[in-house]
Amino acid sequence: MAAKKSTSKKAAAKVEAENNRKRQASAIILFAIAIFLLCLAVIPGGSGWYYLHCGFCGLLGISAFILPVIMIYIAVLFSMDKPVGSLKKEIWLCGILITLFSAALEIFIMDIDGESYWGAIKFGYEQGTNLKNGGVLGAIVGYPLEAFLEDVGAKIVIALLVFVFFMLVTGTTLMSLFKAIGSPVKKAKDSIQSAFEEDEDAYEYEEEEEVITPSRRRRKIEIEEMDVTPSKRSIDIPMGEGYRTAETDLEDANKAAEKEMAEGLEETESALSIFKRKSRTKKETPAEEETTEPVIAEKTPVESVAEEKPEEKPEEPTYKFPPLSLLKEFKPTKGGATDAKTLQQTADKIVRTLQEYRIETRVTDIVVGATVVRYELEPAAGVRVRRIAELADDISLRLATESVRIEAPIPGKSAVGIEVKKPSSNIIGLRELLEDQEILNSKSKLMVALGKDVSGNLVKVDIAEMPHLLVAGTTGSGKSVCTNSMILSILFRAAPDEVKLVLIDPKKVEFSVYNGIPHLLVPVVTDPQKAAGALGWAVIEMNKRYQEFSNHKVRDLTAYNEKAKKSEDMEVFPQILVVIDEFSDLMMNVGSEVEESVVRIAQMGRAAGIHMVIATQRPSANVITGLIKANIPSRIALSVSQALDSRLILDTNGAETLLGHGDMLFLPIGASKPLRLQGCYVSDTERENVIRYISPDEEHTYDEETMNEINRLAETGNNKTGASVDEDEENDVADEMLPKAIEAVIDTGEASVSLLQRKLRVGYARAGRLIDEMERKGIVGPHEGSKPRKVLLTREQWLEMSMNDEEV
Repeated sequence: MAAKKSTSKKAAAKVEAENNRKRQASAIILFAIAIFLLCLAVIPGGSGWYYLHCGFCGLLGISAFILPVIMIYIAVLFSMDKPVGSLKKEIWLCGILITLFSAALEIFIMDIDGESYWGAIKFGYEQGTNLKNGGVLGAIVGYPLEAFLEDVGAKIVIALLVFVFFMLVTGTTLMSLFKAIGSPVKKAKDSIQSAFEEDEDAYEYEEEEEVITPSRRRRKIEIEEMDVTPSKRSIDIPMGEGYRTAETDLEDANKAAEKEMAEGLEETESALSIFKRKSRTKKETPAEEETTEPVIAEKTPVESVAEEKPEEKPEEPTYKFPPLSLLKEFKPTKGGATDAKTLQQTADKIVRTLQEYRIETRVTDIVVGATVVRYELEPAAGVRVRRIAELADDISLRLATESVRIEAPIPGKSAVGIEVKKPSSNIIGLRELLEDQEILNSKSKLMVALGKDVSGNLVKVDIAEMPHLLVAGTTGSGKSVCTNSMILSILFRAAPDEVKLVLIDPKKVEFSVYNGIPHLLVPVVTDPQKAAGALGWAVIEMNKRYQEFSNHKVRDLTAYNEKAKKSEDMEVFPQILVVIDEFSDLMMNVGSEVEESVVRIAQMGRAAGIHMVIATQRPSANVITGLIKANIPSRIALSVSQALDSRLILDTNGAETLLGHGDMLFLPIGASKPLRLQGCYVSDTERENVIRYISPDEEHTYDEETMNEINRLAETGNNKTGASVDEDEENDVADEMLPKAIEAVIDTGEASVSLLQRKLRVGYARAGRLIDEMERKGIVGPHEGSKPRKVLLTREQWLEMSMNDEEV
């Protein structure tokens, strides 16, 4: 019998070991599958892996991240031999939970009203690949549930189902749930009760401390002494010598306590005697002597010294960064003409149109942007890309759309992009862009948000790296909104001591709302002469900074400010951004002075921390001159009327096909082709809310020295100062060099500053003053953009003037 029992035990142990081995193997396999699915959801990859990624994410959406986590949880429970049931049962429960969770995402997040069942499933797949909803599973379960129970009922039912299956998967019971909920409540109750008990003890202690008469104080000490004595009998150490040692220690402790109490009694009596003397001087009644009100002591020397110290100056108010809640949040529109069926029909129509011209292509991808849809086509072997680009008007006619832009080829892809306008556009708010982690984590204070490209990616630019920007487009194209979004981006990120603004607005209506903000160096400049003076001041400030860089042996503003923060003798320079709203108006009124200052700043302003954003609605050749284009390589072209204007801005066609309202082509520095994107939108109400928040009192102290310098330059009409040579010396040299300068321009037949610099070997400022003096005397003509000035005198006329000793 014993042998049979031992044999059965061995068999049972063997079966248990086999089951445990299978259980561990199942846990390992489940864990490996979970890790694979997690990598598949996180890493887009390429080639076949990319299609698996899209299929998995399109099926589950956001749940693609939840499913591997739950599988890992179940695998860990199996490996720990937890009683969780069979593996098949747990996998089924996990699958149902993920399906319900995906349906909950579809019901709570997405709006599928107006879609058919299959349209909702296709839309779920498209949004699931972008991890924005519950994917195909969510649409399959969520659509009928929402159609049958309406919005509120569907949300209640799906929430309860998710709760039930979550409890089943995790093995949580109702009792454990109630205990988990009740535990923090019980702890809070206990802490509140203990706090009340401590307050009562403190109150009783304060009541005892209110005794001030000597008789009552003595009685209290006697009671305390009576309480101390019996404690001697309460110690019981039956160890002979140990008992005597403990008794001796207790007697010493009692003597020390009696000594401290006697000292406290003496201090109390002393305080009472002082109190009685003061009471007699004030002729108070005996009843007042026994009051428990605190005694007002005489001022100590420390207090008197503290009162004599002068009041400290209040600290300057720190800048309150505006919250993003001041900006409006726009929700994207869905459905309509951007459903999968309509997009595929349009793609097929494009392919058939090209086949009519014997161009074979196939659609490789369809990208839905905020304003346009880009159809990516791969041409057959031997097809010239140029042939497709020439058929933009024919494709536009066949699709009956406003305009079609063809990007041939798409940078980085072996495909041609055909961009077609969407029937309904999505608005991209500034808040959506500023909430992006790329902008939040950026250290640059001149990082601004522009918009989103066709693929929906954020487009941000650092003006400090550009280092200047030209924005051009016709009226209604979104030029002013673009510049306002840049200014607001800086107000959200930079403090006034980090970035200073100089706003120039010849139209007097666009930037006037910014008057009073702490970032402004001077009030918004509206007069053309003062605008020329402001640009001239920027040149002087730039030369001043370069002189400081040279003195301290640094190369740029960043290195200088790092050194200045460690030295009390050096001034920290802020970055300066000059924003001009209508540049063409300045070129018409004070063209020569403005162009030379702009070119100087564009050439040398980057290292000095001075940057420009120039906007104009008339991109003609006499406004955007060759010198300006050469020194401002970063440009934005909004909608223009003709291809010539597009070539003036970007040196390529394309801007004439834009749709307006923020649709733009952005050519950053170093790029070979412009990037199409939809600019962000900011309303006047949002702008006023931000300005009201950062400057509620509408009062701001501007830089008086800068204002005086700008006014001086505007009055003299000379903004070319800033050289390091002494002014008196320059005037003397200019008088002596004027005849030589006249001879040089007459011999050459043309007059320019660079010509005099080469011929006479003089500085830029001196050559400019010589040109101005010759213009005043009628020797040379006025400024004509990038062309040299005309010489109005012949050599014979000049010789005749010299022989007659006329003033020259």
